[in-house]
Parts: sequence; structure tokens; C-alpha cells
Amino acid sequence: MKVGRITSLEFKSEDGVDTFVDLHRKNCSELGAESHCITRTGPFSALVLSIYSDEENAVALQEVRENYKNSTKHLFSDYFFYEGQIKLLVNGEGHDLLSVDNPQNDWRTEAIELRKQVKAQSVQLEEVKIMLSQVLAKLPS
Repeated sequence: MKVGRITSLEFKSEDGVDTFVDLHRKNCSELGAESHCITRTGPFSALVLSIYSDEENAVALQEVRENYKNSTKHLFSDYFFYEGQIKLLVNGEGHDLLSVDNPQNDWRTEAIELRKQVKAQSVQLEEVKIMLSQVLAKLPS
């Protein structure tokens, strides 16, 4: 089941909202959510809605989110969030976006799985590089 995280942010200045939006735009792919929506709710405030593919992914990304928060906390005067399972997600025509039969969800799930596989293979490739350099170092010149 998809997980939604709604974060309420109070900024120290009006410019803080714009600075945060720019930082979020640059870093959002590293945060691992399927989508992010930032809504300015006042001169010094914003709400962020982040949607994660499932609870396992949301939990796995907790440290990444915490590090990101710490790197931007100089912009905030207050920060809190709510997180839970998404019970309704529809498009403007009322079509269910949570359904596993939805073709749009199929490509997202596949993309998430491919991203995990690429990361795992990158780690393995680094290990092979290290082993190869060790073998080459032992060969006579």
C-alpha cells in the first residue's frame, strides 16, 4: 500500500520557501518518493506531500529524509509531519491510481525495481573493480 507523508514547514523568511523549493527540485530524485507536491500556504509556510510506493520503501528512505531535513533545517522555524497509508488516490477523472491493475502503476513499480537492481549491480561492480585491481597488483610486471 502506498504511503503518504505530509510535512508542514514554517520558514524563517519568505525567501526560505523559494530556496527550499529550488533545493527540493534539485534533490528530489535522491529522496526516493514517487512524487512530491509543495504548496505555499502563506508567506512563510508550505506543505509538502510526498508519495512512496510502499511502507518498506518509506522506511528504507527514512535516513535519507532525515539527512535532507538536517541539511535544510537552517531555513525552518518549525517542521512536523504526518505519515500513513494512502486510502484514496484518484486522477481528475476519478480513476483509481492505487489499483494494481492500473497500467500507470505497472511502469512505476517496474521503474522502482529497476532502480533497486541498478544500485545493487553498481555495488557489485565496485567490488569486482577492487578485486581486479588487487589481482593486477600481484601480477609480475
